[in-house]
Amino acid sequence: MNEQFSRFLRCLHFDFLKEQGFKKQKGNFRFEQEGKIVLIQFQSSSWNTSKTPPTFYINVGLGFTEFGRFGKGFMSEAIAFGRINNIVLDAPPEFSLTLENYSELKQKILKLLSKMLETIDCYWKPVYKIGKKGNTQFISMVME
Repeated sequence: MNEQFSRFLRCLHFDFLKEQGFKKQKGNFRFEQEGKIVLIQFQSSSWNTSKTPPTFYINVGLGFTEFGRFGKGFMSEAIAFGRINNIVLDAPPEFSLTLENYSELKQKILKLLSKMLETIDCYWKPVYKIGKKGNTQFISMVME
């Protein structure tokens, strides 16, 4: 992981996610309360090189502790999962971090994460029904 990108994630954690109750695990953040789980994963693009600014995606997963895991990996606790732009509709599908846009991008992502946390309340009931059936689903299909 690029050092600039790692520093950026530490700042997001310190400036917002930590006070919201998220615990950091590498480029991932996990929050659990009252049996509900929110997962946020900052996924680096496989096309990144040392010569290009880091491009990344923000993946979001929602789950419940009572259903356990649905496989391996960080997102395995998620019943519903997808990119942040599937929940916050004005969010871009990907982000690029440069020295020039560092502060601006940080503020933009903090606003998007805040908006996402405000929005997810309407997802819990349908996500629970999906989990009760033992299924997982893309988050974009949960509210259809």
